[in-house]
Amino acid sequence: MGQKTHPIGFRLGTTRDWQSNWFVNKPKDYRKQVLEDHKIRELIKGKYEGAAISNISIERGNQDLSVVINTARPGIVIGRGGSRIDELKSDIENLTMKMDKTIKKTKVTINEIRNPDLDAILVAANVAEQLERRVAYRRAIRQVASRTMQSGAKGIKILVSGRLGGADIARSDKHIEGKVPLHTLRSQIDFAIGEAKTTFGIIGIKVWIYLGDVSAIEDQLNEKASQRFAASTQFSGENIESDDINLEIEETGSGDKKLMMILDDPDKPVKDKKSTKKSDSKKSDKTTKSEVKKSNTVKSKTVKSKASKTVKPKASKTVSKTSKKQTKDDS
Repeated sequence: MGQKTHPIGFRLGTTRDWQSNWFVNKPKDYRKQVLEDHKIRELIKGKYEGAAISNISIERGNQDLSVVINTARPGIVIGRGGSRIDELKSDIENLTMKMDKTIKKTKVTINEIRNPDLDAILVAANVAEQLERRVAYRRAIRQVASRTMQSGAKGIKILVSGRLGGADIARSDKHIEGKVPLHTLRSQIDFAIGEAKTTFGIIGIKVWIYLGDVSAIEDQLNEKASQRFAASTQFSGENIESDDINLEIEETGSGDKKLMMILDDPDKPVKDKKSTKKSDSKKSDKTTKSEVKKSNTVKSKTVKSKASKTVKPKASKTVSKTSKKQTKDDS
């Protein structure tokens, strides 16, 4: 099977932020809130099908709940005099009352998407609509790709898979314009999956849009990460001093400290204690080896000097004896 990484999940915490922001002590509460977020999103998308909604971000407090809806058609969501927003607030409050049995004050804010051709979810929905209207898939893909490139994108990739054109055997086809660097973390890539429900079956649509390079960590993301980290460690019992972004943990050997150091300065390499210990042990081994070599060389020098001292006087004695014998013979 294909070993592919989700481009948004791969960049969470660096160039992308989470769509749900809250903290919970117990795992039971975590399960409930995840399911509640899913149902809130389904409720909003089901109620406003033609509103071109892309992302819905949810933030929670102790007794507050704020929902941010990003849409290309805000007039459909707001209604006349904001009547539909009041209905949506009451629906969300009723849903949370059923799930948690607690009344939460909901706040709904709507953000307009001024350029829908640069949003991957809306682009995938546009391709799906054209395929459902029986437009040729190649024509639909090329039109959408050319629009996104004209609106300022640096690259786009669209992949369509299924019974294309009513073929008996399913196949996949893709169209690429510009460049789409998926491996670089600094590249801002928007990704979405869509479905076109045709008479021949469901056709899957995947869209990657490259919007350009971003700094490794934005200020807002870094501040949010530090606040969440401080809130989580209050419950875990660690002592933390948070000065805006820089966090210092008193406990030694924690992986969170390394993570925050990377967040503060991504270009600066972080050294582990294990690596330093290994390097210290290597240095000590090298020093011991060098000391052994020096001692061996000193020993060899002493041996050589002793040998030279013992050999020279013997030779001189033998020479003197032979000279004495020769003098006696001559006499």
